[in-house]
Amino acid sequence: MSYVNSYSLYNSTAGTGHTWSYTPSASGNILLAWFSPGQGTLTGVPTDGSNTWAALGTNPHGSFDAFNIYTFWAKSTGSSALTISVTTASSQACSMGIIELSGRDPTTPINAVIGFNESSRTNTHSTATPNGNLTTTVSGCDLVMLSADTASFDSAGGFITYTPTNSYTMCADGSGTLGTQAPGYTGCIQYLPNQAIGSSYLATFSNNVTTMAAAGVLVAVAPASGGGGTSARSLLTLGIG
Repeated sequence: MSYVNSYSLYNSTAGTGHTWSYTPSASGNILLAWFSPGQGTLTGVPTDGSNTWAALGTNPHGSFDAFNIYTFWAKSTGSSALTISVTTASSQACSMGIIELSGRDPTTPINAVIGFNESSRTNTHSTATPNGNLTTTVSGCDLVMLSADTASFDSAGGFITYTPTNSYTMCADGSGTLGTQAPGYTGCIQYLPNQAIGSSYLATFSNNVTTMAAAGVLVAVAPASGGGGTSARSLLTLGIG
């Protein structure tokens, strides 16, 4: 695994239309993304003028305080710059994070997905809440956790730091540090490559605020036939109006 690029932004401007710029590395790569309108709702699926986005699990993944996160995936059809757009039902801020994987199955990349959500505030989190662990059905899957949380509602401000508490790697933010996000509708992405078939998986992490509730998905992304290495890059953009 190698991170090519990642960064974060914060913009408190509210609206119903929300856009982010992203340039995939190559055609055929797999894009996985989360979107958080806080306590609001998205209407429809993301669009970018090129790729077809589909839901990961059943959206939205809810949690404490009527907080929502939406998760989607797409196969990149090229390496041109994209403008990823979503619409919220009312005027508000919305945030997102995205990770790009290469060397994955170009036809059926999503091997398994399980949603998680927390019904109370805590500073230790697990994707096994409440639906249990994820089980892969092919060898060599990459595991990706997409998570957003209520930290913007529950903390007094300041940077939120996320720390993996098992063997996953936390994707870097724009400053190049791992798992540290600016105030906004916050979230994180974790990554674990090349896992065995039939094993039961979960991702766990902690955070530096007193308590918050998290929600999202753990996804197993199948390898291309014949194997091969995986390269991953991530982009985290927070609080975009």
